[in-house]
Amino acid sequence: MRLTCCRWGIVVVAAMITASPVAAQDFILPYQKTPETPREFWAAVKNEIQLGNYKRAAQMLQFFWQRVDALDQATQKRLLLSLYDQDGLSMFLRLTNIEALQKLKGRDPATGKERPIADLLLARVGKFVDERLGDPGRIRFFIRQLNKSPEERAYAILQLQRSGSRAVPHLIQVLADSSQSAAEHARIYNALLKMKKDAVPAMLACLDARDPVLRSRMITLMLERAERDAVPYLWFLAEYRDQPETARKLAEDTLARFLHGSPRELGRAKEKCTREATRYYNHEVEMRPGDQQTIWRWDDAKGLTSHPATRSQAEEYHGIYWARKALELDPTYRPAQIVMLSIAMEKAVERSGVDKPLEQAAPELMNLLHGATPALLEDVLARALQEG
Repeated sequence: MRLTCCRWGIVVVAAMITASPVAAQDFILPYQKTPETPREFWAAVKNEIQLGNYKRAAQMLQFFWQRVDALDQATQKRLLLSLYDQDGLSMFLRLTNIEALQKLKGRDPATGKERPIADLLLARVGKFVDERLGDPGRIRFFIRQLNKSPEERAYAILQLQRSGSRAVPHLIQVLADSSQSAAEHARIYNALLKMKKDAVPAMLACLDARDPVLRSRMITLMLERAERDAVPYLWFLAEYRDQPETARKLAEDTLARFLHGSPRELGRAKEKCTREATRYYNHEVEMRPGDQQTIWRWDDAKGLTSHPATRSQAEEYHGIYWARKALELDPTYRPAQIVMLSIAMEKAVERSGVDKPLEQAAPELMNLLHGATPALLEDVLARALQEG
């Protein structure tokens, strides 16, 4: 009798286990039912990969892609973003590293060519994530969350970090607003302190702001973040006279901190700026991988703006930017004049080729050349010959 009761207990527990829903994952093998929806096929893909059954995983991925690709854009975006929130990008990346899955092909809507489904899926998820992280409304929402509870503030900072440089213009807009309270400015400043390295180029562009208060805050921010990329900007600002003396002195003192003592080389800012221009001219500056770069600019009317650029366009912009900085300090400084014309001419020829006259390819450059002295043009030619 006791044995029978025990067995009935086993039967009841087994029945409860069988009937209860599976927590934390949708399916385990053997499947409780045949996958039908995109989420069910995604769960099947993950399970098969975990078991090392890549052939079966490929079948599940094929079915998953067919159902996802059939969805309208909005539904597809919601689905893929929810899977990204659940599994992160690592799972999508893993698909691209499995040979059996790379054999599955689909049509790339952008080019019309066949590409691995795993690659198409990763690109689509990346696009949707990028759109979400760059959404101005979302960024502004998390900026408002900075004045909430410590837990909400910590989560908001995490989300702003994920948005990276795209969050910086919105943060700077609040920091530059004199109508905001000191406490609000302090919260924004604290968030900027905690932004990751990818946000630094946008912050550096703010050092061009004419507002001495904002510029001073950004100088102090660069010091507290120990951003050595700010040093060339500080060389310029430490000698730039068209600004309040307090702002110039702050740049000088901050530069001294970066150089670990009194900057004995002060008075050489034009040389330092020209050296920066030359680094871009010689392709010595490390940039983001790939040909998709971003140029950040400060506009006193619009604030911080960004512009997509190729690697060559970014080199041209920054090279000429630093040459002009040197010429702001000394309009007659010949090395800066030479490197600025050299960069402009090289990039103009690179865009149009050697067969097209500069009058047609780069009329603005031709106007600049017409205004140059023969001696300067001879120096530019001599440099080109020397460099082969």
